[in-house]
Amino acid sequence: MATSTPDDAKDRVDLATTDLTGARCLITNVDCPLMVDYAHVLARAKEKEVEMDKLEYAWGVKYRTQSIDTRQNIFRLSAKFHRLFDANKWLLLPDTSIIDQYFNARHSRKIPDIQEKAFSYTLIAHLDMKYVPIHRSEGASGYRKFIYPFEEFPPIVSHVHPRFVICDAADKLRDFADILAFGKGRSGALPKMLAKVGNIYKAWRTAKPGPEFYEGVEPEAQSERVSLNREAKGGVSYAKFFVSTTPPPSRSRDHPSRSEGKIPKDTPGKRVLDDSSIPTEAKVRVDKVALKRCLLENTDESNPLDYAHLLPRSSIDGILTSLEYSWRMDHASLNVDTRWNVFRLNPSLHRMFDPEAWLLLPGKDTINRYHEVKDEPQDFPSLEKECSTYTYTLIAMHDMTNVPIHVQRNKPSAPEDGGTVNDVIGNKESPSDNIDFNLEDAFTAHAFPFHQFPEIRSHVHPRFVICNAGAKLAEGFSIYDFSEGREYLEEDLNKISEIYKTWTKPRLPSDFPAQKTLRRNKPAGDFPDDQTECGRLALPPTQLKRIFPPLDGDGFPKPTKRAKSGGGNDSAWLDDATLGELDQDSSPKKAWKDKMAWIQSWVGQVPLDPTVEVPMDIDLADKLTHHTPDQYPLGSEDMDSLLSA
Repeated sequence: MATSTPDDAKDRVDLATTDLTGARCLITNVDCPLMVDYAHVLARAKEKEVEMDKLEYAWGVKYRTQSIDTRQNIFRLSAKFHRLFDANKWLLLPDTSIIDQYFNARHSRKIPDIQEKAFSYTLIAHLDMKYVPIHRSEGASGYRKFIYPFEEFPPIVSHVHPRFVICDAADKLRDFADILAFGKGRSGALPKMLAKVGNIYKAWRTAKPGPEFYEGVEPEAQSERVSLNREAKGGVSYAKFFVSTTPPPSRSRDHPSRSEGKIPKDTPGKRVLDDSSIPTEAKVRVDKVALKRCLLENTDESNPLDYAHLLPRSSIDGILTSLEYSWRMDHASLNVDTRWNVFRLNPSLHRMFDPEAWLLLPGKDTINRYHEVKDEPQDFPSLEKECSTYTYTLIAMHDMTNVPIHVQRNKPSAPEDGGTVNDVIGNKESPSDNIDFNLEDAFTAHAFPFHQFPEIRSHVHPRFVICNAGAKLAEGFSIYDFSEGREYLEEDLNKISEIYKTWTKPRLPSDFPAQKTLRRNKPAGDFPDDQTECGRLALPPTQLKRIFPPLDGDGFPKPTKRAKSGGGNDSAWLDDATLGELDQDSSPKKAWKDKMAWIQSWVGQVPLDPTVEVPMDIDLADKLTHHTPDQYPLGSEDMDSLLSA
């Protein structure tokens, strides 16, 4: 989301909202730049030839002049409510008078020219928002809680234009079931107004621009128009787009993109609702040991939840290798997607976690045990056999000053138990089934510096928590920022910094990839992290990322790399990592092609028995169709067996 909106478009939005919402979230009214996005009302993915042409024609706008990145189409949302907005969980509804104006003129070329600096909207939520309360900041008076169907939620005043709001709202009303889902819980004429919004949008999207709309466009610059039927949800969509007999021109240098400003090449073609880069198998392993709830807020999957990493997936190979040595692990066996490194977080809190706004602090005893043996890998304590969950404390920086955390209270597991964060690990009930959101104590609000925040119990392992915290405390001033006002934390934070620096410093023996002297005996059971099988591929310096193949589960590591040695006085063997960096294409497919080329060359040099008639048109690759790079990558032993056969 940081790259999908041009900077000049953001500047225009900031200028337009100076006297309205400022940089605050439109829904929660929270002011925190780290967790507030620039969100498009009409998605940038909608910027397609046919769709935009018809909207321009219906709105009386000159061809190719309507920008998706106009300030009238962008507002500010926290990461959580941005995710819910894109997932069609809520929409904005313009005033009745504006809807009626557009509805009465929907078949006319004289669309109302509504030009105001601010418009009033009503929040309309889908039935799926039943378990998603909104905690809205009201300034010095604190925060007010609103629950579904949000009838008491105040009118939303924004600069975004009703035309874009109507397009977004109607796009979320794909069929009658959606109208009912958004109208449920509301009284009176809401379903009728939603139906009007749908009819307005349908008229705009089925408009048929005439030749005069493309006046001045060269015929040879025109391309075929395609029909873009929107997918129906559970039935037939009412909004099918007709094919015009007059095709629009294709884009050219004379007709630039509709988006204003410089658009990055990697702008997503569709809205991304989840972190699809995490393997599904890794998510399943996390869900087996932890409930699907936010680690801090304790909210369930009715709210959007991310899979967050402590040790980042982008960690460079050198750091991971140093950690393997320090943790007495086999070379290339550390998998950052292990369940002990991943937990669930609200997207807004995830946004604050990654840029160092808060961290988890292990218990003092745990910190001391790791600190005492930080220089002695052979004495590294594993801690896995001692407990399955660990206790942590929330420590935050001043970046969290305007970000309260509303912790959802569980149903007490015992009469004397008031309920704490994650106090029912193993209980398969959803916390939303145990709570009445109307109760005053349904949520407990905690504000910076979170002195009263309850202890956090989680499955994530202290070694990964220390890595995450240590990276954030690498600079001395960071320790001061996190401990300000709590001087008693300085010693523990400083120890974590020292542990992390020792674990990650270059101190590896030259034969580490092959030596086994420091390895612990592997138990027969399910070991937490160093038995998660992974693959390590040497990448170019610009792409030093850890790559993992699909995993069936947590298995034993199978390191396959061996260090090379030898050489003369003026030369030396390069190790595998260096060779991999020099090779700009080290993919399995490239390796397979190289092997095939070598085999072809070798076979061509083998003298054939003149008594055996060999067809010359047989491709050797046809003999090896049962061996593919994805199914059976050839190692040295496999190659010997294949050649012998």
